[in-house]
Amino acid sequence: GSRPPWWSRCSPQLPMPRQLSVYDGLPSNRINALAEDRQGYLWIATRDGLARYDGVGFRVWRVGDGLRDNHVWTVFVDDRDRVWVGTQNAGLSMLDAQRRGFTHYDRASHPQIASNDVWSLAQTRDGAIWFGTSDGGLHRLDEAGTVTRFAPDDADPRSLPSPAVT
Repeated sequence: GSRPPWWSRCSPQLPMPRQLSVYDGLPSNRINALAEDRQGYLWIATRDGLARYDGVGFRVWRVGDGLRDNHVWTVFVDDRDRVWVGTQNAGLSMLDAQRRGFTHYDRASHPQIASNDVWSLAQTRDGAIWFGTSDGGLHRLDEAGTVTRFAPDDADPRSLPSPAVT
């Protein structure tokens, strides 16, 4: 007898999605953003804290764990493996690459920051962190810790069209 072709004996493994929820340890079922770090951990911005998922369980950071606001809008892992989070009321926070502690950037620590409601995060090749806010424009945080703000200006047609940056 003839055998079937070799490829007919190979059954590809279909990925099996798994739904995770508060019942598995997620702090909230409202997910606002996702990011992955160098170790493969999944970082999850939720309305009730920052979660790190290792494929089995969650580690959660909330106000009592160093965050200043549990409502996390966005999360971003930079090229130095630091985790940046934008919150609804407490500005920007950065968890160091060793995951030991947060550094906070808000209107109180950096008066150039026009809003503590941080909606979006990105990084440019020069290492600067850029963050957009709900009503304060776009901000650039350089490696030295200097914050520069970009905002709408009616006299400048090249300025931002809106103070809301998503």
